[in-house]
Amino acid sequence: SEILFQDGEHLRYFETAEQCLELAEYYLAHDRERQKIARQGMERAHEHFCTQRIAADMFTLLTKGSYDRPWSEIIQ
Repeated sequence: SEILFQDGEHLRYFETAEQCLELAEYYLAHDRERQKIARQGMERAHEHFCTQRIAADMFTLLTKGSYDRPWSEIIQ
């Protein structure tokens, strides 16, 4: 998922339960920053991973054998 979304821009990654709780506490106290990351993540998901885009990528992959997306290496 690190290829699909960027930490701090589209979402926040964490490695431990403690880090998760620290991030939750931080973002509960920083509304604007939390909302900005949430909005950017939602926009990226809707732009790049909507049904029409995924279907087009699948069609291209099936007909041409590959497609041009940064995350295409995951599927191939």
